[in-house]
Amino acid sequence: MANYPDVWGTVTTTGYNLLGQATTSTVTPPGGVGIVTVLTYNVDGQVETVTVDNVLMADRVRRVRAADQGVCGRY
Repeated sequence: MANYPDVWGTVTTTGYNLLGQATTSTVTPPGGVGIVTVLTYNVDGQVETVTVDNVLMADRVRRVRAADQGVCGRY
C-alpha cells in the first residue's frame, strides 16, 4: 500500500499485487468518504475489469474467430 496526500488534504491509497500492478485505489477527501476503484487483470497483464464503489464501470470483451473457438464472448 502506498499513501499519497495532496495539497488539499485528499489522500489516495493504492494497493498492488505481487506483480506490481495497481489493484485498488481509494481516494478520500478531508473529512469525507473514500471512493474505491478496483482493477482486475487477465493472465496477459491487461486490465480486465474496473469497478468503482462496487459498480462495474468497464469490462474488457474479447472477440475470437469462429474458426478458433466457435464462440464470441468474454474471457
